Amino acid sequence: MRRWLLLAALSLLCLTQCRSVDKPAIDTAATPTMTVTPEVGVAFVTVAPPTAVFVQTTPSPLPTATATPSPTPIVYTIASGDTLLALALQQGVTVDEIEALNPGIVPELLQIGQQVVLPPPATPLAQQSLGTPIPLQVVVTQVHAYQTPVGSLWLVGEVFNQSEFAAESVQVEISLLDEAGAVLATAVSWTAAPIIPAQTRVPFGVLIAEPPAAFAYPTVAVIGGATVTDWGTRYADLLVTETAVAGDGDRVQISGQVTNRGTETATNLLLIATLYNAQEDVSGYAQLQLDTTLAPGENTPFVFDATPPGGQVVTTQIIAQGQIP
Repeated sequence: MRRWLLLAALSLLCLTQCRSVDKPAIDTAATPTMTVTPEVGVAFVTVAPPTAVFVQTTPSPLPTATATPSPTPIVYTIASGDTLLALALQQGVTVDEIEALNPGIVPELLQIGQQVVLPPPATPLAQQSLGTPIPLQVVVTQVHAYQTPVGSLWLVGEVFNQSEFAAESVQVEISLLDEAGAVLATAVSWTAAPIIPAQTRVPFGVLIAEPPAAFAYPTVAVIGGATVTDWGTRYADLLVTETAVAGDGDRVQISGQVTNRGTETATNLLLIATLYNAQEDVSGYAQLQLDTTLAPGENTPFVFDATPPGGQVVTTQIIAQGQIP
């Protein structure tokens, strides 16, 4: 009996040890990992490349024009080799005018990437024609204030010509108001295009170097301009083609070609690009005066470089205008 009990105990011990040896090891690689789920309300958006909308000019009578400087300055980004003298010669202005718009600038210490405010080149403004007066039908559609890194203030916006006739010499007055609605300061600006074709939008803008500390919001009103139906000369029939829009952060470059599809030579070529952000607000604009003439059928390339104060550009409208001598 004792012998039988001893054998049974030994058999039980062997069975227990054998099962312990055959027990599989834990596979750590099979341990499940936590999957991170985005929070509700977080959207992942792929930004579409900028697009461009083009407004062409059509032949229309134009009286003899006089070159009148636009009061709207241009923001230029310094590149390698730039000097104030070279920029002044390029823009047809003086070094003193550039220095007046950039207090504290040191011509000998210009830095690549530094932004400089330049006076714009002269643009042709047509003289008011004689005839039966037609009420001006130009309205302000938007105005925005953008603070610059140096504390100045860009005021940019857009006007729309609701009429079936072209408008000329349109001028707007921008007022800076405090929270109570009291006027703190005013500024006057021409529209960027000297001639506003029928049913067309054009930008305006002005830079306030030292805005009032209590400024809360801007208002704007049209204070000048005329509707013109009878002209002595004509604008050229221009076409913008082969355009490309490239953005790098807040900077944008617009290139393309402008073609004279009319029957007479075009001079004083002026291109105006209105820049819009994702909210369809005017983010800024750029003007480009081409120092060239275009015979019928000829074309010439153009390139805009701009850093609009309102941020990233999504849509661009380009207006091309030129005179027939």
